[in-house]
Amino acid sequence: MYFNFICVVLIIFSLMFYLYNKTRQLRTPAALEIRHKYYKAKANIWLGAFILTFGVNQIILFSGFVTYAIAGIFIVLGALVIYDNYKRSKHYAPFLQEEQQLYEAAQQDAASH
Repeated sequence: MYFNFICVVLIIFSLMFYLYNKTRQLRTPAALEIRHKYYKAKANIWLGAFILTFGVNQIILFSGFVTYAIAGIFIVLGALVIYDNYKRSKHYAPFLQEEQQLYEAAQQDAASH
């Protein structure tokens, strides 16, 4: 019973963080392409967490072969989405500061002309 409550809380938190990062992605200026991809990867990590916890929650709530098969697909898919986007976010993270500096330099140069 408590495990179901924990899964529901995790589902809600993962959706909240997904929407938060997706909003950050959409509000990022088009010139900051790497930051845009970074926030997209972060949002997809939380989407994968949602899919994974949804699959775990279905196993807790229902029993039966079909439920286990579909929930297993959700769990594997969620884990793969988390893994892939974690690698992507780690790839983009080192370039964020450099991109920000170039963006600010371009903004100052545009303002001076």
